[in-house]
Amino acid sequence: DCARKIRELTGLEGVGASDVLAASYAAARWLQVRSLEVGGGATLVLAGAGTREELRAAGVPTVAPSGGSPKLSNAELAGLPRRDFAAVVVGAPDDFTYRQVAEACTAIADGAVFLATNADGSDALPGGRLMPGAGALVRYVETATGRPPAAVCGKPGVWTQELLLADYGVDPGRTVCVGDRLDTDIALGRALGCAATALVLSGVTSRVDLDVADPSALPTVTAEGLSDLLCSFQRDDVAGHALSYIIVLFGRDRQRHSSLRLSLSRTRSRSNSAPRRGPGRSPKKAPGRSPPRSTSGLWG
Repeated sequence: DCARKIRELTGLEGVGASDVLAASYAAARWLQVRSLEVGGGATLVLAGAGTREELRAAGVPTVAPSGGSPKLSNAELAGLPRRDFAAVVVGAPDDFTYRQVAEACTAIADGAVFLATNADGSDALPGGRLMPGAGALVRYVETATGRPPAAVCGKPGVWTQELLLADYGVDPGRTVCVGDRLDTDIALGRALGCAATALVLSGVTSRVDLDVADPSALPTVTAEGLSDLLCSFQRDDVAGHALSYIIVLFGRDRQRHSSLRLSLSRTRSRSNSAPRRGPGRSPKKAPGRSPPRSTSGLWG
């Protein structure tokens, strides 16, 4: 579904599932790699349908929170049965009730591993308004249980960095990381040591945020949107690198502009070899996915 949306947004028909690293896929890989540590029980998924699909594709048995009345009395809360879940994955469900959150908290209190898909506290809507993101629900559960997640699988977490290096063969020194959030997208690029980072102001982070941000957290270049990135890529501090990859880490900018296609084609023509594999674990591949191709675009 992510690959389809990217094709529609950019006109890049060659983008497939192996070019996308979503937080839900990262969570599935985390559970797959640590199956012996986590145990063989089912995983309770308080997240969207895409997360459940990714977990199932990786061979992780999943259970959705129960239905029933969204309201629970104290007696009903106290009587929630122990179900011995191996893990609880919390993300951004399309809809949820207090009962379902209570079930997730109960499972974590009973010993299930608490896993977060990502920590984005908010997402941007057209027009600039913000809506609660997965991180808002993650912190709700963390506050209720008194337990932080065992891992936050999305950017800029260490697990995502390991996947980019080991599974996707990204060479940071030949990579530009593009995103619309300073605290996750640009932070990931800086943590990886990317050749450059580019922030578009079409999402959560604004110029006001940049004015008060720590200078060490700022991107290499800033653009209003996708259509303005090409001239930024032509600057000496970006174009001086022979780039293999552009990691694009945002999904709210709906502009369809030839400059994005041109910039990706430009880096593709400048890369003379496949990206080098970086350090990190390279566990067995999740079922249902072909190995990542040596393309210049990787989407998260």
